[in-house]
Amino acid sequence: MMSEKIAELREKCRSGYYHKYRVCTPDFPTIHKEMDRLDSYACQSHMLKRLLELETPVIIPGERLQFTRTIGVKIPVYHPQKIVEAAGCSRTWVMENAAPNYECLLSQGVEKRLEIATRELTKYPVGSESYLLLSTVIEMCNSILNFADRYAAAAEALGEQELAVLLRKVPRYPAETLQEALQAIYFTSAIFRLAGHPHIGFGRPDQYLIDYYLNDIKEKRETEESARDLLSEFFLALCRDYDIFPGGQTGDNGQSVVLGGCKRDGSSAENELTILLMEISADLKMIDPKINLRVDRNTSEKCGLGCPQYNNDEVVIPSLVKFGYKLEDARDYYIAACWEFLVRNGRDLPNISIINLAYVADRAIRTILKEKLPFDAISEQLKKEIEEVMFGFRKLWDDIYRIPSPMFSIFEDIAILTGKDFATKAGEYHNYGVLSCGSATAADSIAAVKKFVYEEKSVTPEDMLAALENNFVGYEELQKTLKNCGEKVGCSNKNADIALKLVFDTFADVAQAIGDNGVGGKIRPGTGSAMYYIWFVTRSDREQHLKATADGRAAEEYLSSSLAPSPGVKPNGMLSVLKSFSQIDYSRVCNGGPITMEFDPVCFASPEAADKMTSLIHAFINSGCQQLQWNVLDPEVLKHAQKYPEQHRDLVVRVWGWSGFFVELDKEFQTQIINRHSFNG
Repeated sequence: MMSEKIAELREKCRSGYYHKYRVCTPDFPTIHKEMDRLDSYACQSHMLKRLLELETPVIIPGERLQFTRTIGVKIPVYHPQKIVEAAGCSRTWVMENAAPNYECLLSQGVEKRLEIATRELTKYPVGSESYLLLSTVIEMCNSILNFADRYAAAAEALGEQELAVLLRKVPRYPAETLQEALQAIYFTSAIFRLAGHPHIGFGRPDQYLIDYYLNDIKEKRETEESARDLLSEFFLALCRDYDIFPGGQTGDNGQSVVLGGCKRDGSSAENELTILLMEISADLKMIDPKINLRVDRNTSEKCGLGCPQYNNDEVVIPSLVKFGYKLEDARDYYIAACWEFLVRNGRDLPNISIINLAYVADRAIRTILKEKLPFDAISEQLKKEIEEVMFGFRKLWDDIYRIPSPMFSIFEDIAILTGKDFATKAGEYHNYGVLSCGSATAADSIAAVKKFVYEEKSVTPEDMLAALENNFVGYEELQKTLKNCGEKVGCSNKNADIALKLVFDTFADVAQAIGDNGVGGKIRPGTGSAMYYIWFVTRSDREQHLKATADGRAAEEYLSSSLAPSPGVKPNGMLSVLKSFSQIDYSRVCNGGPITMEFDPVCFASPEAADKMTSLIHAFINSGCQQLQWNVLDPEVLKHAQKYPEQHRDLVVRVWGWSGFFVELDKEFQTQIINRHSFNG
């Protein structure tokens, strides 16, 4: 139950109370010009120093966690063009979709990291790359500490002595209490964003905060009620500025947390905070942080409901190990901004590119029809089309300049103790994740062509091609037949499920054949679509733009988000959907990407109905599927919210791999969500 204080803080967040402090708009052109004379590392510390100087400390009495953004615009990612060109590149990539090493921050504090970096600096020649990295780390540590001191001084000036003591201690020194830990994390995460790192998550907070929580309760520094309020305040603090964080849509900001699962030794990681943090999220009904729950057959029933994304450890961990991760690292995986799996001791780029599987399948279909090839030729032609896209990606990757991240390096021994930047050179893992889109449409199209053109011969190749070229104008009856036939993923149809497996196996085959990604890693195929289920069909200027497809889908009709039956398809029940997507070999496509289901509110209207939903989670775990997320949607409420957004400001929906306020989404995303099929029991 939400306390009165937390209810007040929640309303302050939703009403934009903190926005009145956003009084500064930096002169970015001038700052960028100043950076043009600096090396690749020093420009990072210069940008952070200048922005922290422009931030005005704001102390809000009565709140236990302090930092209020006064720079009221999104922070642009910038790197001097001369540096990029000198590297022989034309594009840049900044470190994102990751969680900083908050365990290091809490156990050592910034002062200790400064001390270690200063010691290590003496090992390298002046001007060497390691020297430049560590010099920049030192400068950034000093900027962070100076900024914290300014906040402490502001608290002292207001007579807020307890807050001043807190801000003098963290993040400078190790945290000893839950409040200190949360203040250090919140303050530092804000600085990461000011340093130009979008999509910053929080890893596994139930693991690195549990000792602070239990010790505070034991030592009577906190009661269970006050600790709950403090954690609630932390969650709400993360929602103050989500509207000025970069993302594909408002709310797509990467503030993800992972709860539960197992420890590095394989024992259960579920603890008191696992449950408490889920309860807090359910009570607050805010979009941040995004909750991910790791589950297996032994997960407590208390974790059965209330979480928008489930990750099946029984599939994920073996898949990561098979791909090449150490078992201990795989057990300790966390989630990037949406669904991508990340581990410590390395720096994967989990969403560097995306392939439109519906597009490559459509091209393959059109080729075999034009050339009057047998249906079996679809496999080889599909491979050729995927190769063309994927090898194109491989060339593009060589044209990317990966911007160093001394900010991330501060909290990583693997960087500081080796003198290697964490984002570009340190660590054991440097794999690239490739997302995928439109898999159900791809499979449905292949299955439809097999049935109507090759098996029944009720449609000629010429008519199918003409229908596709003309967007089914003049072929409306054929379109109706294609749309309404049972050759669909999620409908217990063998041909569609075989086609789905073919599409992902071929995707994995090509990724494996490419091998090295150019930085000593491999290519990790995935099943997540991000926002491209909209963009690939509505934006004709994009590569891989999709026109009409052989499943009866007209041009500009949406695709499904990640793994889900195609829009308009009515599956044969929830278990039928799981059966279809269980055909995928997730050990070969282990970049992540959830099955997405929508449910009518009636599914949660009674204890008996809720028990059925718990049974669904068990069925998901047993099915061998990888990830599952769901929405509870009433299409009529969503339509009303489109017309009268002011009446539905708190309506939260799952978009692609994150949650957002429905009324803040672009209309095209709202409409796609409204049109998703909802199970009603």
